[in-house]
Amino acid sequence: MKIKEVQAGVKVSSNYNSYSINLTANLEENESYEEIGKFLIEKAKEIIDDKIENKNEKEIETGAAWYSKNSPRKLSVQYSKNGPFLELEIEDLEEGEFKQIIEGETFVFRRIPLEKRKSSKMPVFRVYKEVKNE
Repeated sequence: MKIKEVQAGVKVSSNYNSYSINLTANLEENESYEEIGKFLIEKAKEIIDDKIENKNEKEIETGAAWYSKNSPRKLSVQYSKNGPFLELEIEDLEEGEFKQIIEGETFVFRRIPLEKRKSSKMPVFRVYKEVKNE
């Protein structure tokens, strides 16, 4: 059996975000499919890392928010993975993004589109903290 093509793919998932890429190369005579495969994986990793690093250098994802069970005008917010839930009054839920200043820190709330929410248990908003350039 002669191998004519090599494929390599990388997928990175973090906090409901997913980045993936698949690369394909045709093999020439006497080329090693193992070497080409390793090269493709390294190249795919570089591309994914660039996508993640360049996404938004001024913000880091810190938490998530769900609609409160007690009031439609409030969010239950968790600012860190294991942190406590806090109730937060919000003014305009219709906007896809809004900012809130809490204890001198600026947090950006971005709505997760319904089609990206795989289940009703997923958060409605992602919470990002703005990073100040020093």
